[in-house]
Amino acid sequence: MKLKTILLSILILIPIFCMSETSRRQQIYHAYVSGNMDQWVSVVKEMENDETIRTVSQKLELVEYYYGLTPFYIDTKNEKMARITIQKADLVLDKLLKNDPKNPTAQAFKGAFIGFKLSLDKLKILTLGPECLKHINLSYSIDPSNIQALTDKANALFHAPKMFGGDKIEAVKLYQKSIVLMEKSNLSTNNWFYLNTLILLAKAYVSIDKTNDAKIIYEKTLRKEPDFVWVKKVLYPRLLKQMTK
Repeated sequence: MKLKTILLSILILIPIFCMSETSRRQQIYHAYVSGNMDQWVSVVKEMENDETIRTVSQKLELVEYYYGLTPFYIDTKNEKMARITIQKADLVLDKLLKNDPKNPTAQAFKGAFIGFKLSLDKLKILTLGPECLKHINLSYSIDPSNIQALTDKANALFHAPKMFGGDKIEAVKLYQKSIVLMEKSNLSTNNWFYLNTLILLAKAYVSIDKTNDAKIIYEKTLRKEPDFVWVKKVLYPRLLKQMTK
């Protein structure tokens, strides 16, 4: 009878955990689409205080939300919160990588957060730059089909100066591959990271003077999510204005 009770409890808890993760992802998606970063921060704080966050996937989910939050703090000149968020992510990632140094997603995130540090301390390019690339390249070598590895390798290639291996054309190819993989894996619906990668691709197209390709990507993004405020009211109109000059 006791065994039956335990099994019943597990069966009840599994859907609760799944619903919790789904609910968080929906909230993060809505926050991203609407530009409501207060909602994003609220989800992060809730996860930080949730003692049931124990599995590798749950911890990587939290790191993913730190990953989306840090550039917001950097772009809005909130250096203090950017550094705090990076530090929190590092604590989680270091523990994960200590237990599993060949986790490609964790390695890619580790490289990305070093890249965020570089954004705040550009004079450290000679030390942070190679360290960032080391983790991202390791991630990519472990699993070239890992979506996080592909996207972060593309980011590194896009932002790095040519003398440090930067290559915008190759970055475009990797963004494209990441997008296709998400679409084939049914990860393109209600997924902030998918929309974000579309934006990264569009911006990369603009940087290599392929504005019509960027226009196509922004239009694809708005077909996928018509209420995406950042694209609808800022990025797409800005591109159209640029194309008419």
